[in-house]
Amino acid sequence: MSKKGYQNIWRRRTTNPQTSSSSEGSLESVICHAAQDESTTQKQPWSKEEIEKALSSLPRGDIALSLIPTLHGDALQKVLEEFQCVTLNKNEDSKHSISLPTCADENEENAILVDENRAAATMTPVQLLAEWPDTCLLISSWLGHVELVKALIEKGVPVSTKDNDGRTLLHLAACTASTKIVEELLKHGADPCEWDFEKKYTPLHCAAAAGCVDTVKCLIKSKADVDARRSPLYYAVLNNAVDCVETLLQAGACPDNPQVYTKMPLHVAVTLGNVHCIKLLLDHNADVTIKMGPTKLKD
Repeated sequence: MSKKGYQNIWRRRTTNPQTSSSSEGSLESVICHAAQDESTTQKQPWSKEEIEKALSSLPRGDIALSLIPTLHGDALQKVLEEFQCVTLNKNEDSKHSISLPTCADENEENAILVDENRAAATMTPVQLLAEWPDTCLLISSWLGHVELVKALIEKGVPVSTKDNDGRTLLHLAACTASTKIVEELLKHGADPCEWDFEKKYTPLHCAAAAGCVDTVKCLIKSKADVDARRSPLYYAVLNNAVDCVETLLQAGACPDNPQVYTKMPLHVAVTLGNVHCIKLLLDHNADVTIKMGPTKLKD
């Protein structure tokens, strides 16, 4: 879209002829500064590869990632029926790290790992769910496997379970727009405001980036913070998720919440030519006079 097109959007909002010149100049400044920034490339909080690498590093994660997607239809029903009768392994070693005895050397340690992996590879689905419930719940949330998520929660697996980077079940479900799983987790007390360990993203960031307005509404209804730092609004605009942008703004999200280098959602919308997002931001009084600064914001 041309600069003239952006200015026309602004002119429709300008009611005082005496100020139109300076206002037009302000919008021109936004366009100029936004166009200079080419760093808006990471459209999702985490890539699929990054998440699946982290999940595969969980105890028996690689096996769960390959096995869980195969469970559907009659095979799934059989697993669910058998799973109701088993007792879960609640040992801390089943959660986030493989416990190894002190080894004399690296070869002995590797041999133990090989033996454990070989044993895990021969596990039935029910044994895998029972022995490594935390891993299975995380991966089921990521894969959108509603039935397994429900079964594991009903067995008492905590909805506060996280991977080794601090991604919660809600993070993982929101990333893949699994609204039914998000609803199930929230119903059982999952925290919609929880951050990953680096305090970069909440589940609402993930839902906004995924462009799933139903998940966004679900999280907002459960009191998710619409202005959490590096705002969910920014990710909705970055992905041109117009419905999510509108929902966040209607819920009170600040249109001028700064991102990296004081970059505002309006800067992003202009850079990407997202006309509907620009209009929504302007309709909610986004400030066209703010310039992107050279100083990176602190976390």
